[in-house]
Formats: sequence, structure tokens, C-alpha cells
Amino acid sequence: MPKFIPSPYTVGTAISDPNKFFGRQDLFGIINDCLKNNEQIILLHGQRRIGKSSVLRQIPQKLSTDEFVFIDSDFQKIETPSTSKILCSIAIDIKNEIEKRNDELSNHLAENTILILTHLAENTNSDSFREFLSAVYQQIGNKKLVLLWDEFDVLSEKDSDNFCNYIRQLLEKDQKLFIIPIVGRDISKLPNLVSSLRIKFSTEIGLLDIKHTRELIIKPAEKSLIYEEEAIEAIFNLSAGHPYFTQVVCLTLFELARSREQYNISCQDVCNSNIVEKILKDDQACAGLTWFWDGLTPEQQVIFAAAAETQALPQQPLMLLKSYGIVPTEYLDKAYDQLAEYEFLDETKVKVKIELVRRWLVKTHQLKDEISNLETVEQENVNKLLSVADDLREHDDTQAVQTYELALKLNPNNFKTVT
Repeated sequence: MPKFIPSPYTVGTAISDPNKFFGRQDLFGIINDCLKNNEQIILLHGQRRIGKSSVLRQIPQKLSTDEFVFIDSDFQKIETPSTSKILCSIAIDIKNEIEKRNDELSNHLAENTILILTHLAENTNSDSFREFLSAVYQQIGNKKLVLLWDEFDVLSEKDSDNFCNYIRQLLEKDQKLFIIPIVGRDISKLPNLVSSLRIKFSTEIGLLDIKHTRELIIKPAEKSLIYEEEAIEAIFNLSAGHPYFTQVVCLTLFELARSREQYNISCQDVCNSNIVEKILKDDQACAGLTWFWDGLTPEQQVIFAAAAETQALPQQPLMLLKSYGIVPTEYLDKAYDQLAEYEFLDETKVKVKIELVRRWLVKTHQLKDEISNLETVEQENVNKLLSVADDLREHDDTQAVQTYELALKLNPNNFKTVT
């Protein structure tokens, strides 16, 4: 019986081991420079499943621990995200990290942690967290305290405003505290966050280039797989350097190689339609693809579906929508520009950036099935106007018609309004 070889690829799990993480050297250089230049807030943002949590876990591995003490906090795990509860959670994370480093120091902080938890839980002392940080600084000496905040954008707008206002005031008086929050949305969607924290610097965690994609393909499997150069290029053409989808393709190819007990991967293997079909049926791949889709607004979804179908034609997505009878609107133009800005479309604004995503869209989200999503744009306001218009019909047909026209103007692609 042949020896079972485990998969060398990691899909859907944040990577902590620096030996399994590839690329992003320029990003870590930027973060290091910002910290050394006393930039107290460095906002990182990127597409879903782009590897944001992995980047956050690598920061302590890539930057000097002689100058910084790094503390991880996952905002998704905070059950009641009020300011006091968030500060309690961060205090516990700080204590736990220092506990790993020095038991004597952790004992000294234990009493302070108990006090802050008590005061913050009762919301009786807003200075408790400052006092706790002062005790931390005494223990870490000249090092800077860097808080790494994963999934920061899970906070509601209200909770975010209150917490960000507190943090902004804290940073104005505290020169040893640095924060790196990470969000899964483009910062243009988070104007309140940027304004509340007065963020001066942000950077995107984007797609990998061909060089680092090659490393991600080859290095994890260098003891088990041999890739032809054309195969690497074919994988890059499918994934466009998106780490999640690169790993999904490689995992599928590895399973193929293992099943046939032949560990050379050719371009023909990658381009085989059966391989892509298998990927599109894979649970992990579909989860990532669904997250991609669900993160879009209805109007973005419709344009994205149109772009997937126009790939074989020299035609812009908006022109295809027009042929379906869709009225050009400002919200469609804006959604179209956003898809290009977020790198869902390529630089021509005609093609879907990631070929694997395009094939999934054609298979699962055809334009003819998705076009009715446009009815949901401004739906609440349109429905209110339609209700008013229906009531007016009994007394004043002229006013009723004018109100219907207002609803139609608000969203001319709401087919219920048209009919």
C-alpha cells in the first residue's frame, strides 16, 4: 500500500507559522516604517478571504520584538461590544500575552486586571483602562505597545462611534500606544470610522503578484509536487493571485496527483475542465465564492453577473444591462466604479478580475436570474411612496400619478413600480 501523503496546503485557516506564509514583504515594511515614525493608527483593509487575519498574525513574526510588544484581539469574539466590554476584552488579551512572557510580570498585572474588569463592568471608572495601561508600560520598559485588532468592522455604527471616540481621546494623551485595526471592507464604506479615529494612514492587503503566487504554489509542496512553469502560470490565470483561491486550486491538484500517484503537475492538468468543475463543487471553494458574492450590494451583484457574461464579448457590463431594458442610473454607475476600485473587475473594467470567480458566476448567478435584485435598491423608500400613491388613488388621481412618478424616478429599475 502506498504511503499516505497529507495535503501541504492550508485553506480557510489563518496562518500563524511564518514558514507557511509567503509574500507581503512590502506590506510589512510599510507597517514597520509607520510604527517607527510614530504613526499611531495604521488601518489595513482588503477583500474577503484575502488573508487579512494571516497578515495580522504574521506582524509579530516579521517586525522587531525588541521595539514592540504585539497584542492580538479578535473583535468577532466579543459578545456584547459596548466600549466597557471591548476594553475589558483587550485588557485580558494584554494580560494573557504578558503572562506568556513573564509570570512575575503577569502576577503584578493580575490585580490591575481585576480592578479594571470590575470598574468597567460597572461602568464606574472611565480612567481604569488608562491606569491599567500605565501598569503595563512600567513592565515593558521602552517598548511600544501595538494592539492588533482583527475583524474590527463587526462593530455596529453606534458601538463603533462610542468606542472610537474613546480611543481617539486615549491616543491624544498616550504616545506609547499604537493600533493596527483590520477591516474587510474598503475604507470608502467606513467614513465614520476614518473620521472618528482620525486615521491618516491606511493600506490595502491586495492580490499577490506572480512572484509571490509562485512561492505560495511551490514552497508548501516542494517535497511532494513538481509544477511545470506553464502550470504555475495557468493557476495564476485562474486565481489572479488571490491567496484563498490559489490554495483551493492547488489543493484540488494535489488531491488529483495523490489519487493517480503521479506528482508532476502540468498545464493540461490545471486547464482540464473537470478540475475546474471539481473546484466549483468543493465546499471550501464555494464558501469563499459565496462570501465574495454576499459582500456585494444588489446593484453590484447585477453588474458583476453582467461582467461575467460579457467576458467573451467586447462589451461593457452596463451596455449588456441596457439591452435587458435596464435604465442607466447614478447608482449603477457608482456600483460599476466600485467593482473596479475594489479589484473585482480588471483595469479595463470589462473583465472579472479572478477567472475562477467568473466561471462560478456564470454557473450559479446568471444575469437573467439576478437582474430582479435591482428591485431592492431604495426599496423601503419606494414602497412608502407606492403606499401613499395607492391611498391617493381613491381621492386624487393626479397626485397619485405624481407620487408613482416619484417612486419610479427613485428607482426606474423597480419593475413593480413600472407595472
